[in-house]
Amino acid sequence: MRVLMLLAAWSLLEIALFVTIGGRIGLGFTLLWILGTGALGVAVIRRVGMRAGGNLRRDIVMANGQGPEVAQAALLVVAAILLILPGFFSDFVGLALLVPMLRQVVIGRIVTRVGALRNPPRGPAGYGEVIEAEVIEEAPLPRPGAKPSGWTKP
Repeated sequence: MRVLMLLAAWSLLEIALFVTIGGRIGLGFTLLWILGTGALGVAVIRRVGMRAGGNLRRDIVMANGQGPEVAQAALLVVAAILLILPGFFSDFVGLALLVPMLRQVVIGRIVTRVGALRNPPRGPAGYGEVIEAEVIEEAPLPRPGAKPSGWTKP
């Protein structure tokens, strides 16, 4: 559900930016921008995409620990796909991912988040620990003076 909401928000933002920016720069420049960023995305895919796919396959098979290089290439492929998609916001995100320092920040955040998922913090009340238990279901006690509603078992 969260992903669906994110996609809907992304689409609405793209439409709003098309209307706003397209109205200011005109149809010709809007189309030129969309075609230009699409061509840039295709160029990035050609330059990095095929090589990254081969490296990723090789690194997974050989497990030689080339994680940062593969992550850089994967983000370049994501940037290229975002540039190919029509829209000003996706173009902005794609262009931002072409900047090496921003890719490093994104990779650092992903590594931190994945590390937190792999090693959940141990906190109060046994957070992160497995406790075996058995649940016994009992019928609720009737209130004094209440009539049975027919929804509960006698």
